[in-house]
Amino acid sequence: MSDERWLQLRRRRKIELYLCLIVVMPMVYGLWFNLIFLIRYTTLLFCIAVLTALYELLKLLYDKRNQKKETRVSK
Repeated sequence: MSDERWLQLRRRRKIELYLCLIVVMPMVYGLWFNLIFLIRYTTLLFCIAVLTALYELLKLLYDKRNQKKETRVSK
């Protein structure tokens, strides 16, 4: 293989590498962006679920306490 042919192959390989990087890097960036977005969205949903559960628990305890007071007053 002549030096000129070797340089052509090397140049072609370099161009292919850069083209792959140009195509793949935005895809990787998009995946990371989506992953971070999903983690934030899931965290938000989890916090809302926990706060709703706490609200329902406090409401249930409050209602139970009021029922006990009402039964004492009515006796």
